[in-house]
Amino acid sequence: MITKVVKNKKGQYIFSGPMYTSPDIAQSYPEIQQALALGLYPEVMKIFGDCIVERLKDEVTRLMGRHVLPKSNNFYNSFGYELNDKLGSLTFYSTWDKASIYIPGAESYKMTWLTRQKGVTKKIPMKDKNGKLVFRSVPLTTNNAWVHPGIQKFSFFSVALEEGRWDAAPKIIDLFIKKGIL
Repeated sequence: MITKVVKNKKGQYIFSGPMYTSPDIAQSYPEIQQALALGLYPEVMKIFGDCIVERLKDEVTRLMGRHVLPKSNNFYNSFGYELNDKLGSLTFYSTWDKASIYIPGAESYKMTWLTRQKGVTKKIPMKDKNGKLVFRSVPLTTNNAWVHPGIQKFSFFSVALEEGRWDAAPKIIDLFIKKGIL
């Protein structure tokens, strides 16, 4: 679950989520802990980062196909991560300018500008429940304005985080076998 989304100085939207660490690795697997301490940690974290970003793109593609998210190459290609060696953490980000809308969601609101009282006289194209295109007249007054349903808070980052971790596990085991740790 995402705990917060913030915009940093680089214009990136940072996803902060719970870190998944196991405090008992040192007790249960001292040889793995020692290998990580000897400089293998950045390589392991890179595998996690790559797998999670790959899953982010898969999840975004799935949601774009279902018309839940707008189809945008800028959004699809906006994901990345940074490894902080000192803190031992991965920070995931999106450089897409509309990420702040779709990640935390948005409340419903009245579309008061879309009324005859505000000077709109056109008919508005909309899709009905069957997907058929229909044209509707705008409401007369701002009191009767249509209500936008808002934007659902998306959990695609949480899904990608969990699935990416599972995808990374066999790759990390292969790395440990290749390095002679396991």
